Amino acid sequence: QLKDVLGQEDPEQAKAQLAKFREKKIDLAKRDIPEEARGQAKERFGQARDRFNEVDGETKEKRDAFHDARDALKACEDDCEDEEAEVLAKAIEHVVNSGEKVVSHIDKVVAKIEGNENIDEERAGDILEKLATAKSEVEAAIADAKAATTKEELRAAAKEIHTIWSKVKHTAQAATARHINGRIHGLIKRSEVLEKKFDRVISAIEDNGIEIADLDAKAEEFSTHISTAQDFYGQSEAKLDEAKELKDADGETDAIKALVAEAKELGKQSHDALKKAHEIVVELVKEIKSADTAADLSTLPSDEVELVA
Repeated sequence: QLKDVLGQEDPEQAKAQLAKFREKKIDLAKRDIPEEARGQAKERFGQARDRFNEVDGETKEKRDAFHDARDALKACEDDCEDEEAEVLAKAIEHVVNSGEKVVSHIDKVVAKIEGNENIDEERAGDILEKLATAKSEVEAAIADAKAATTKEELRAAAKEIHTIWSKVKHTAQAATARHINGRIHGLIKRSEVLEKKFDRVISAIEDNGIEIADLDAKAEEFSTHISTAQDFYGQSEAKLDEAKELKDADGETDAIKALVAEAKELGKQSHDALKKAHEIVVELVKEIKSADTAADLSTLPSDEVELVA
């Protein structure tokens, strides 16, 4: 439709064609999340991030304290009960620290997913359910570690935390990629709307007698970048779906990791294409404004409208 409008040599014919369009409100989000809920999710993410940074900052201290206690026990030659108790106490702190890092990382991902409107309800629910289960299991393992009275009990708790994280980390990584893709999806939908509203720029050009070199080529390039972004976005989502299916089938860890990495790279390429499309719009607006500072380029009351015949 945009090419048809741009292809009109007669400005009056172009305006007549645009007059046949009407505005229709469209829903850009894949699910409805109230503004208050999005704000709360953002706040929870900040809290989880701060907690993760705090716990992560304590990791070296906890590990070094455990190593020091272990070295002291090795050096002990007689009546070493106190040294043995100290090793267990420091080992417990170290294991609890590793568990708390996993919990706070899960909390970060959960908050991101809960506040993202561009991940559909079913997919978000599936991710959140898996992360909630993993968090509950890690918290139980942390409790076991704190209650451990022998190194065997502590080792069992530490193994449980490691096993849970090994299973869930790909879910967390894929969820992060889904979150990024969700944002890209929103940008793509808005860019599609912008593409369909290019007539506003065209009208400003015609009404003000402004000449812009290669206008048709620039509009074509804009559309190409949007199409490229859509293609990369689709490929990225497909990779994430493949990773999920492989994980559900207990597939190879390295293969899942590779698929998630590919999905992230494709998402980046999609975002880069959107940036190029945006640069074209900015360039056109600057050219119009430089030719006529009074040109009216104001948007409609809402950018979230679609032009339909």
